Amino acid sequence: MPGELTLPADEVNLDIFSRKLSDAIRAQCFRRPEWHSTEERIAGHVPQQLKSCSHVFVREERNLGSLRPKYHGPFPVVARSEKTVTITRDELPEVISLDR
Repeated sequence: MPGELTLPADEVNLDIFSRKLSDAIRAQCFRRPEWHSTEERIAGHVPQQLKSCSHVFVREERNLGSLRPKYHGPFPVVARSEKTVTITRDELPEVISLDR
């Protein structure tokens, strides 16, 4: 009974099928995915004021209560690089990353 419900399979010519499959594979060209590319560095946005400011506020990343402030500071900027800012917190230097 279950065999009666299916349609009979057409016979497939294996030579034609293999030739079409080979042509289709040959026609495909390899293209490197863009998200795996390491040649280009993605530059983040850093505001101009952050490149020359003397003090900064630091955001707390942990989940605080709704009435607690999310930013602490101001802290004096000691040094800066392309991706980090070094501040003085509690008289100790601390490196803050500008990337998330």
